[in-house]
Amino acid sequence: MLTPNKKGWLRAMKTSVLLGLAALIPALLFANVVQGFRFERQERAISSLQREQHELFEENKRAITGIAMLRSPTRLRRIAIEDLELEMITPERILTIELPSGRHNGDGAYLR
Repeated sequence: MLTPNKKGWLRAMKTSVLLGLAALIPALLFANVVQGFRFERQERAISSLQREQHELFEENKRAITGIAMLRSPTRLRRIAIEDLELEMITPERILTIELPSGRHNGDGAYLR
């Protein structure tokens, strides 16, 4: 049998548990709302970073295309002839000088 003292203690425990649950439910709802806001903020940040990544990727593609155009042999030949006034030389105009390896001139420097 339960004594009156034990009945009061059980009633107090039940009341405490019910009050704890009553306080816990709004706290959990608030935590859920806060988590939802944080999730939404992270989604916006990820979306922004994806847009930035796409823009940088497109900019990089344009830069690579520009570099390829600048390095084209046709463009370089045109600049050499028109702007720098260089001429194509024939193999007969090339003079090759060969020195024996390991020889040095009078000041001690090696010639190659």
